[in-house]
Amino acid sequence: MNRAQTETLGFIFVFSLIVMTIGAVYAVGFPAMQDARDAEQTSNMERAFEVLDDNLDDIVHHGAPSRATEIKLSGGQLSVTETTTIDIYVENTSNASRNTSFSASTRPIVYSTDETEFALAFGAIIRSDRGNAVIRSRPNWIVDERRTVIPFLLTAQGGGQTSIGGSGTMLVVGRGRPPGVTGSFEPNGSAAQANVTVTISSERADAWGRYMESRGMNAKDPDPSDGNVSYWFKTDSITLPKRVIDVEFSS
Repeated sequence: MNRAQTETLGFIFVFSLIVMTIGAVYAVGFPAMQDARDAEQTSNMERAFEVLDDNLDDIVHHGAPSRATEIKLSGGQLSVTETTTIDIYVENTSNASRNTSFSASTRPIVYSTDETEFALAFGAIIRSDRGNAVIRSRPNWIVDERRTVIPFLLTAQGGGQTSIGGSGTMLVVGRGRPPGVTGSFEPNGSAAQANVTVTISSERADAWGRYMESRGMNAKDPDPSDGNVSYWFKTDSITLPKRVIDVEFSS
């Protein structure tokens, strides 16, 4: 074999080695880079929803007339198109004529991609991955045998688009309506407590069920397969403050 043939074979060997190395790096490294990018986008969206929750809290508890939160869509979809409903039935254990019920519906603020979703409903941030939902930030419920407070923090469409997608940055603008009270109940100084049943109808009913169980409530209908869960507990009194926030998307 002459020198020219040896150099040619050497070049082919080196070139083949380079191509194989690049191919291996692409096959192994590119998916890892994609996974890292997706994980970072998910973390950024969770932080954005935490900021959104804090801003809505400023409206509810600190009297701010409105708040705007920047959210980078990164190819996902932002919407207020679905409905979550809470029904509360209060049974007076000493006087059935004083039994009463309360109900309210909210339009959750939802950000969704192919596999991950974040929803802000009734003051809770719920994350879903491939359909498995978990509450990441709990609502401000006080559940106690002496005194219970379950705020009805309701978000509603304030105008404009109900759903928007893309890769740009959007403003989620919340404007508070005047505060009110949906209802309250006290058994007239009686020693008897009230039995309270809380039913939530939601696409993320499983997460709500686990949350209510963590608050010491008793399972009445814990199966979320039909989109509803019900739990009950005893209390001396219950108050249901209400605040509605109109939500708009703005570029």
